[in-house]
Amino acid sequence: MDSLVAVMTGMLFSPGLPTHSVERLNAVDGLFDRLDVRLRAGQEPPSSWRVLGADDNEGRTFVTGRYDVLSEVLRISGGVTECRWALRKARMEWGQLHGTMKEGSAMPEPWWRSTRRL
Repeated sequence: MDSLVAVMTGMLFSPGLPTHSVERLNAVDGLFDRLDVRLRAGQEPPSSWRVLGADDNEGRTFVTGRYDVLSEVLRISGGVTECRWALRKARMEWGQLHGTMKEGSAMPEPWWRSTRRL
């Protein structure tokens, strides 16, 4: 999980040339899909994430919002301009989701039911 998150983070924060935006967006979408499937299946979250318990409703609401927007943005299709915009938006949403999880938060709602909490 740690390497999956690291590769996804690297791809979003170093998006490469604009001409590669379509391929980069598709690759990041594939990585996020793998992360999503594994966390929904109950796999341990990345070691850098501090997962809090049920009393963190505010945190869960915030990260669920980031998860939802990120999921939508990664599925945008189109040309270079649309995909470059989507990568910028995904970088912002992932940065907030990943950063909040590292600080400590309940998991986003789609991952909540299958994750152990502190």
